[in-house]
Amino acid sequence: MPTKNAIQNVIDQTTVSLRRALWARLTMRVIAFVLALLWIGLLGDYFLEPSPTVRATIGAAVGLIGLGLLVRELRTAFRPLARDEIVLAIARRLGTSADAFVTAAELAEDPERSAAIQPALLRETDLAAQETLDHVGPLGIVRWRALGGKSALVAFVLLATVAIGLAFPGGAGVYLRRLGLAEEPWPRRVRLVAEGFEPTPDGPGQARKVARDSPFELAVVADLTGGHIAPRVVDLRYTTASGVKGRDSLARVGDPNESGAQALKFRRGFDSVTEDLTLWLRGGDCRLGPLRLLAVARPRVSELQADCVPPTYLGQRPFSASVASLPRLPEGTAVTLQGETSKPLESLTAVLLGAGGEPTPLIAQLDDSGVRFEIPLSILHQTATIELALLDRDGVASAEAMRVVIGVDRDEPPVVSLAFEGVGPAVTPEARITATASADDDHGVASMTLTLSGSQETVAKLPLAPPQSGDATVTTVIDLLTLRGAKQGQRASYAEGESLSIVATTSDHYDLGGKPHTAASTPRVFEVVSAAELLARLAEREIDLNRAFEETTRATERLALSLEQSLAPPAGAEGEANAEDGDAPGAAIRLRQRRLEAQKLRSETRAAAAAFAAIHDEVMNNRIDNSDLIDRLGRRIARPLERVAADQLSDVEKTLGSAAESPAGSGTRRTAIENAHNASRSALRQMLEVLTQMQSLETYNRVVADLRGIIQEQRDVQNSTEQSRKEGLRRLLLD
Repeated sequence: MPTKNAIQNVIDQTTVSLRRALWARLTMRVIAFVLALLWIGLLGDYFLEPSPTVRATIGAAVGLIGLGLLVRELRTAFRPLARDEIVLAIARRLGTSADAFVTAAELAEDPERSAAIQPALLRETDLAAQETLDHVGPLGIVRWRALGGKSALVAFVLLATVAIGLAFPGGAGVYLRRLGLAEEPWPRRVRLVAEGFEPTPDGPGQARKVARDSPFELAVVADLTGGHIAPRVVDLRYTTASGVKGRDSLARVGDPNESGAQALKFRRGFDSVTEDLTLWLRGGDCRLGPLRLLAVARPRVSELQADCVPPTYLGQRPFSASVASLPRLPEGTAVTLQGETSKPLESLTAVLLGAGGEPTPLIAQLDDSGVRFEIPLSILHQTATIELALLDRDGVASAEAMRVVIGVDRDEPPVVSLAFEGVGPAVTPEARITATASADDDHGVASMTLTLSGSQETVAKLPLAPPQSGDATVTTVIDLLTLRGAKQGQRASYAEGESLSIVATTSDHYDLGGKPHTAASTPRVFEVVSAAELLARLAEREIDLNRAFEETTRATERLALSLEQSLAPPAGAEGEANAEDGDAPGAAIRLRQRRLEAQKLRSETRAAAAAFAAIHDEVMNNRIDNSDLIDRLGRRIARPLERVAADQLSDVEKTLGSAAESPAGSGTRRTAIENAHNASRSALRQMLEVLTQMQSLETYNRVVADLRGIIQEQRDVQNSTEQSRKEGLRRLLLD
């Protein structure tokens, strides 16, 4: 019968066997886990080739999981085995004969309970337990055969892994180095590179940003150097951000069998990239992906203004304005463009286009944010066209160069004209010449000068003071008599027979070229003559005016006579038919014709008055001392003619117009005709009086002309006598 120590010995031996089995199982599981990780990692790394960051992340996660499993297994291997657990394990191994052993083990552990059992029954239990132990033995409790089979399989895989590593040291080395987070790629027969894609720092694969809603061409290069070969076809799988999937093949460009070829390109075009795409490529044994194609907005100029500094000579303040509403700038304005873009820029290219389209690079300054920029344009002398090309930090360029046009108005030279009053083409040496110089410039006139030049190179410069604002029109009187005693630079004397040229010059405030713009009027040339000569020339003009005015007077007389006839009483039916104040057809038309005649007479009379007034002014301004002539030209001829034109002939014209509009046969029409007739008769009387003055003046002019002829003949005789004396004296000296 087994004693208490014998049962305990069996339990202890079983405990040691179980502890060894647990350690063997732990070792086998650790090796199997490591081998599984190696092979799974090998397959994933070979086909996916994740980045070092991804590999490190996965390695850390797997390491944490493995560490947790290892801790759990170690806790199982080191935990104490309770006596009841050992007995229960032995019982499970013994099967149907386990009851006697369990009962004997419990009685051996509890003597008091054993003493309470009948001896015969206790002996029978001990014999059954001893028989069971003798039949099974303590080592039969652990299933070493099943554990050994699994361990052999693990050992085989381990040896196979070592053998494969020794057989392919290159691949094993690459794998080990990649486990060490090296950048070294797996050696493949096919090597594909997607142009323009860069590794993503925050995830697996590569990425490239392209302009949204723009065409894109995917270019993949197969490297043919270093023993690599060209794939027969490159397949593409893609998925859009909205979940649409698709497949396609890339088109091959070139011939892989071409001698010396180092690369082969494959292409696939996208008509428009409207959203993000994720691409995967497969060619031969190479897998490339995921490739992320990110659709981003193109950069654009969201705000652009011009800081303008006008030239100092204009006296304008600097200002800023949006380029879209910028007015045309004056020449010489310094411009600096200030702008803001919709996204940060990597570079900004600005060029100034010349008149022929040739570009001139400009300096474009970006701030640290890459959003704001500044482009100094310096001083503009003509309309400027600037083109801006943007490239953002995503590598996306603007759709097309932005063109900015800044209009510039050139500073035009001034324009000056010169007009004269009160003188004609001939003047006396003592004449007063009224000159009016008018200058116009886009930014104002700085100076005006009258220059007088004689045929004897006598020059006088008379400065004028142009107004500070408004039209630069200055009227001045050039007194030739006063110029004889003027200060140096303005002193001049012009004798009879000389030519006097007067020209007006002006300059503006322009100072960009070092000198202002200048302009000169058309020169006006006067002939300097004596008073007698001038009077003779004026007399010739008066004669022509007299002839013309005589015809005007006769026309006035005819008009008055026709109006008088229209007022005569009718002499029968025929006379009534011709009366202009009756109901005869055409009466209103004839009255309108008479009105046009009166209008013409008024115009001719006004012109005659102006012509005689001009002759009067010439006599006055040339300082001709003849009070009777001056009084006759002004008070007795020019002024009466002005009154005739303004009063009587104007009344004739108005009343005839009223008569034409009055009803036929009415008293209103007849009254109007009577008033017109009276006014015409009054005008005729005054015109005849003026004509008498003209004829008296003409007689006076003839006398003056005859006297002038006698004087000229005396001068000729005197000159001839003087010449004969000189000739005789010369002959005496020669003899």
